[in-house]
Amino acid sequence: MADTFTTSGTASTEIDFMSIKPGARNVNVFGIAVLGRGAALTALSGIAFHLKRYYTTASSGGTGVTPAPADYASPAATATVVAASAGVTAGTGGPTIQAMFGCGAASPGGWSAYNNDSPKFIAGSATQSLDLFVESGTASLSYEAALDHFE
Repeated sequence: MADTFTTSGTASTEIDFMSIKPGARNVNVFGIAVLGRGAALTALSGIAFHLKRYYTTASSGGTGVTPAPADYASPAATATVVAASAGVTAGTGGPTIQAMFGCGAASPGGWSAYNNDSPKFIAGSATQSLDLFVESGTASLSYEAALDHFE
């Protein structure tokens, strides 16, 4: 799932802007790509991302996004993804940090699992979610984010 978002209008304010929770099958997040979309900036700025887990109740709200399989012959995803620049409704229990990474205000960045044993995992039908948070020392920066997972 990929989309364009904006950081908080208040500098150094973290927003929980994207969440994935499992359906009937296990969810394994193995990659996240981000891209700062700044243009004609007058100062260097960075955008920080934090992947966090809510382990009691999953996050909700935002706009639902239907994950599309990379292979058209694959079955439809059972995971639920929601996203919103203003933020989704936070889950409960945690959150605990799973990964941190960043990008420049006008450059790419991302995170990927180091090997087949290290994707971020949630058991199928669990009431948990993996949420992507964003923060920048500069207000209202535009960026894109794409999350890759397998079930």
